[in-house]
Amino acid sequence: MTVSVGKSNNICKIYDSGHTCKTLECLSPVFFCTLSCAEWQQPAGCLTVPVTILQMYQARHTPLRDGIIRRNQQGESMKYEQERTQITIFLRRMLLSGLTVGSGGNISVRIAGTDAFCISPTAVAYDSITAADIVVMRSDGSILDSARTPSSEWRMHAAVYQARAEVIAVVHTHSPYAATFACLREEIPAVHYLLGFAGRKVPLAPYATYGSEELAAAAVTALGNEFHAVLLATHGLLAVGRNLEHAFTVAEETEFVARVYWQARAIGTPAVLPDDEMQRITERFRHYGSQENTHDE
Repeated sequence: MTVSVGKSNNICKIYDSGHTCKTLECLSPVFFCTLSCAEWQQPAGCLTVPVTILQMYQARHTPLRDGIIRRNQQGESMKYEQERTQITIFLRRMLLSGLTVGSGGNISVRIAGTDAFCISPTAVAYDSITAADIVVMRSDGSILDSARTPSSEWRMHAAVYQARAEVIAVVHTHSPYAATFACLREEIPAVHYLLGFAGRKVPLAPYATYGSEELAAAAVTALGNEFHAVLLATHGLLAVGRNLEHAFTVAEETEFVARVYWQARAIGTPAVLPDDEMQRITERFRHYGSQENTHDE
């Protein structure tokens, strides 16, 4: 099946060759193979997706299954469909970026003005996950929407949101280089300035069983109010941010620095940037993505 994508105001709209908006009832893989600038009328119920995400899938020829938001029988949209769809997109990005495999790791987004959040479910493959699979729940563990079981790490996500009011999204990965240092039970020092996305270093939380309240408490304590990433001993990486793009960037850049650190140690002894320099860098990265402060080097 071939689809075309209409582009308008930096937003793409997904259509099949008959200019019909695809729905979740069509389960065959969708390949983003065309970026057309045609100005088509968007049918009711069609999902809009950022151009950059579509281009990422197009470049990798990766199928995106069930990418259109599900509507109920009355034609009403699901609760918090924007947040839930965004999570499915970033779960696929997590796979494509090599930050996890299968259904490992998890992602959540806080629902503004509430004690609730949307979180990925347990044991659902990310290459076929849908927005309806994303769980909406409160920090006390009660489920607001979804027939799925939330990630076993929901307590850790809830604890972060309770401790850090400015955090809007949490990304937990099993990225191999960060996990390597987590298994060595070593912090990641500032061997590269891009660690500034996480802080002056990446601290280490002591080991606790996955999904436990003890792990949630250990992660929050290690994060404190200073850091945007923490290693979970013999486990993986936890990254937080002011939105999902920011939290994901923290996870990606931390994995990059972890790899550089591992490679540098294989050759010799890497130099570590001093705390005062990292303080300047983290301040510059604080508003990363704004017009006043961008990074493209």
